Amino acid sequence: MTSVLAEALPQEDPQVAKAAFSIRRTTCRANGIRQFYLEAGVGPPVILLHGFPETSFAWRFQIPALARHYRVIAPDLRGYGETDKPSKGYDKRTMANDVVELLKALGVGRVALVGHDRGARVATRLVKDRPELVDRLVVMDNVPTRIVAREMTAKVAREYAGKGLFVRSSSNSEDLPNFSGAGLYTTVPNVRGDQELIDAIRKVWASLWNFEAYEARERAGVDHSKIFMAVLLQEGINSESSGVMISTSGIWRFCF
Repeated sequence: MTSVLAEALPQEDPQVAKAAFSIRRTTCRANGIRQFYLEAGVGPPVILLHGFPETSFAWRFQIPALARHYRVIAPDLRGYGETDKPSKGYDKRTMANDVVELLKALGVGRVALVGHDRGARVATRLVKDRPELVDRLVVMDNVPTRIVAREMTAKVAREYAGKGLFVRSSSNSEDLPNFSGAGLYTTVPNVRGDQELIDAIRKVWASLWNFEAYEARERAGVDHSKIFMAVLLQEGINSESSGVMISTSGIWRFCF
């Protein structure tokens, strides 16, 4: 890490460069978990929250530049990098509380909060819950959930009005060598109505990190940081048009 950071260091002032280069790798127990973070510089605090599936290392070029003028703190979020990976607590409110408790443990007051991707969602939740802690907010590469939900439900309402939908998972960890994710993730059948659809999408998306799926991947040695989830919407069919038949080979085949 040192050699990568050295390339980004300011060279015009040796003292400033030396201060910026003093990047500390530290852990702190806060909100019930051990949290790892990078810290550099002095001055008003700036908090950098990385995205998925990254770690604080994603900020390796920004930290030295910002550390010339600010105290920069870049944690690994819950479940990422060198921070603890408990079996629960991956909702954005809990992850935002992780950051709040980390700041409290470090004696940090109001901050400039910068979030990228998933870190942007955590930052947004934090500023909604604890606005008194945030002086400035930057969110990058993120579309607010309410916008996604609004556009999604409007499109679905036009195309599938009155029809039941199946909300299904589609993960790149469902069919891997020596590992099957079949049955580990969630499917929600016969979904009708805007709020029910939003809730179903959230439930399916979050099932990537349910206890059974996480433990199964852990036992199989699957790298969690390389696992992604998509959510599929499938139109339900009239049961009068469906059925099951048996082929001459005795293999069950489903007809839709």
